[in-house]
Amino acid sequence: KWKILNDQQLHRLMQYLYTRMNYAMVAIVDNRDGKDLEFQLYVDSDHAGDPVDTKSTGGSFCVLVGPHGTWAPLEWMSRKQRATAHSSGEAELVALAEHMKLGLKYALVAEALMGGRQRLVVKCDSSACIGAVTKGYSPMIYTSKTQRINLGWLHDVFFSEEGDHMPLLVKEPTKTNIADLLTKPVN
Repeated sequence: KWKILNDQQLHRLMQYLYTRMNYAMVAIVDNRDGKDLEFQLYVDSDHAGDPVDTKSTGGSFCVLVGPHGTWAPLEWMSRKQRATAHSSGEAELVALAEHMKLGLKYALVAEALMGGRQRLVVKCDSSACIGAVTKGYSPMIYTSKTQRINLGWLHDVFFSEEGDHMPLLVKEPTKTNIADLLTKPVN
C-alpha cells in the first residue's frame, strides 16, 4: 500500500530528475568503415526467485555494437513474470518472448533510419530454451497454452524463410551474460 514515505521518496526522485534535465548519456559507436552495426540483446531469467510468490524475474540488456568493438547501451529492463514457471527453461522462454519485442523494435528502427537490415543477435544462457525455440516445440509438456504460443512465435521469428537477416539466437555463458545482473534481488 502507498504510504507517506513513498510520497517523500517519489518527491525526492522527481527533484533529482528535475535538477538534471540538461544531462545526457552519450556513447560513440565507431562505424568509420561503413560496416553494418549489430544489436545484441542479452536475455536472462532466474527461476522462482521471489521467496514469497515463487515468481521468476526476467531481465534484458540491449546494446549497439560497432565493428571496432565500440558499443553503447540502449535499454535495459527487469520485470517479475506474471505466472509461476515450472522450470528454469520455461522461465527463460517467458523472458525471451517478452524481451525479444525490445530487440525487434531497435532492429526495425535502425532499418528505417540507416537503410538495410541491421543484425540482431540474441544471447541467452539456457540450453533448454534455445533447444525448444530451435525445434519449435517444447519437451516441457506442462507448459501453458500461452507459453506454447510464445514458443511458436519465437520459432517463427528466428527461423522463418528470410535467411541472412533473421535474428540469431546464440548461447551466452551465464558468467558473461549482462542481463544476469538484472535478475538478482537487491537488498
